[in-house]
Amino acid sequence: MKEFIFSIILQVIVVIVVFPLIDSDFKVSKNLGDGFFIVLAFMALNFILRQLFLIFTLGIAGILYYLSLGTAGLILNAVVLLLIGHFFPEKMTVPGFFPAIVGGFLLSVVNFLSSK
Repeated sequence: MKEFIFSIILQVIVVIVVFPLIDSDFKVSKNLGDGFFIVLAFMALNFILRQLFLIFTLGIAGILYYLSLGTAGLILNAVVLLLIGHFFPEKMTVPGFFPAIVGGFLLSVVNFLSSK
């Protein structure tokens, strides 16, 4: 449980501090509550979309993920960030697909490092 909370706190720091450094048009609310909302929405949407993708492709998505060496996961993370930016523009504005990929990659790296 401590690792999970530590991971969320690190991801909130990345969202609030590092995301605006990716691109000058990448806008994130400086409110700590909004940062927690973005991270929790990212985690929930990511989980739901991965499961739906796995179900609708009849398990082929799991094989695709490993064959693409994680590129499919990065694209899914970018889509999730774009969705959050689209539905909650007052909390986060994502300028495009490439900054979303970089942001998703950073969240994945922080999540991986905090779990070790």
